[in-house]
Amino acid sequence: MQRREISAALDKVKPLRFGENKTLVVIGGTSGIGAATARKFALRGLATRIIIVGRDAQRGHDVAQICSCYAPKGSEPAVSFIQKDVSCLDTPGELTTRDCTGFAVQVISRFVISHLLVSANAMAPDGVIISVGNPGWTMDDLSANDFSLALWEKTAWTRMSVFAAQMLRDSSVMDACTLEQNGRYHQRVFHLNPGLVASETFLYGQLPFPIGIARRIAIMAPAAVEPDDYADVPVFVAMFPEEAERIGQGRLLDKNFAHVDPGKWAQDEMHRAEVWEFMERAAGASGPELTSRGQPSVVVAVLRPPSAYPNADVVVDLNAAPGYGETPELGARIRDLCELVAYSLKLTAGSKLPPKAQIYIDAVDILAEDHTPYAVLRSLRSILAAVNASKPGRLILSLPRDSRFLPLVTPASLSPGLILITPHNPRAVEAMAQRLLLTPEDPRFFSLLDRFSGDTLALAGSGLEVGEPSSYAVQILIRKATGGAKAIVRAVEGYTAGKPMPLEQVASFKLLAEEKRTTTHADLNLPFNLSLTDRQKSERGAVPLPYAHEGEGADLGMGMDWSDDEEDDEI
Repeated sequence: MQRREISAALDKVKPLRFGENKTLVVIGGTSGIGAATARKFALRGLATRIIIVGRDAQRGHDVAQICSCYAPKGSEPAVSFIQKDVSCLDTPGELTTRDCTGFAVQVISRFVISHLLVSANAMAPDGVIISVGNPGWTMDDLSANDFSLALWEKTAWTRMSVFAAQMLRDSSVMDACTLEQNGRYHQRVFHLNPGLVASETFLYGQLPFPIGIARRIAIMAPAAVEPDDYADVPVFVAMFPEEAERIGQGRLLDKNFAHVDPGKWAQDEMHRAEVWEFMERAAGASGPELTSRGQPSVVVAVLRPPSAYPNADVVVDLNAAPGYGETPELGARIRDLCELVAYSLKLTAGSKLPPKAQIYIDAVDILAEDHTPYAVLRSLRSILAAVNASKPGRLILSLPRDSRFLPLVTPASLSPGLILITPHNPRAVEAMAQRLLLTPEDPRFFSLLDRFSGDTLALAGSGLEVGEPSSYAVQILIRKATGGAKAIVRAVEGYTAGKPMPLEQVASFKLLAEEKRTTTHADLNLPFNLSLTDRQKSERGAVPLPYAHEGEGADLGMGMDWSDDEEDDEI
């Protein structure tokens, strides 16, 4: 597929309509293909928000201003620039050395930011991650303990060989990241090769002789592509990922938009596992600095043991049943849980929580059974008061749909800092879609779901499986800070094997109205017709009928004359 065809296909795409939302995040968007991609998205009106991340503040603000001016009237995106030097990551080991600065810019930054967005659920499951590099190249002797190539450089003879090794290393690691991300993420991850690019800010003086001179001459040739000419390719991939994967027959594409096999080094599963572990350490070290989602997490373990929550900052263990190894202060811990959390976080005594604190209670209904529901509700109100003071903190409760404690925490007036998670059987959601023709987009869907209408329909139909299902349709209720019933947002997502996923993967929404019905003449509003063949028509005509008429009126008198020719006065 040629770039001309891609541009023609994008010309047919209409700008986003009101209510459609797409966010574009460009890492290294101050120049080159990154800046050109941001301009193309703005020019075609295909993004409602554009975030540009880069090091050069002046160029970044210039690109943001151009994007705002390029956008068609009525489709102006919200453009923002974030100045960030992704080569200054606070990462362990060799990432802090001088030799690894280029590697941090070219490779690690791409993985870290996309990994943080996916891990924080800030990217939609149908999102697209695109890296522009050199897929298919390989450095067979690359070691996971020497990504900086410091040891390899000691045996190198020339500066040109070091430069070539760095390019092969970057391609090998990016291919490995692309393969691993595609296997671990719901999002599609592409690795594209633009070929030779005539970038306006490329520093040719930093290239070793004679590569710098050769590249300077090469970009003057017609083979070099301008950033704005190539930018339509990542735009097309981002807008039509399924079509791009079908045309390119893969997610690693060369400059001709054709599939290219990953390098030999990246095909090794052991190498990919080493890269993933290395990158996750880099993402973990850079997380609080690069994202605003560094909230302290507190888990109140009631149903499951504390060991089930290894990633929580603080785990408050309330797993002991009353009367069995109960500590004397357990009741006090329930009533004054907020102070316990503050103490666990090593804060000053009182109910003040750290900013953006996230508190999760895995089985608050069991606490209500062990103690009184209103005592637990009083404790929740204290926690919510502290959570609201540490904006934007949240209290997250997981409750089964048949819990008697659920009606106490569902009123809209309770608190804007509360999130409720309620699992449902996927068959119940399917029954509502098939029998009531209701989907989660319908405002009546959630009210009927809360009344067990889906369970009743499923039991009356094909049946609801007995026992715990392997997948769940999880209802999520989020209250906005404004409060009130209109500020409640409800959603239903799928969940299976410990991972969230789109609802369509665990429940079918094939409505009865969409099922194929037998087409009849009555449905088509056509005159009656037996659709007989010529032979059938002739045989039908040979059948004797008990009556016959050739367009003449029927003799209703059957040979009897009822007319009175003569008047008769006799009675």
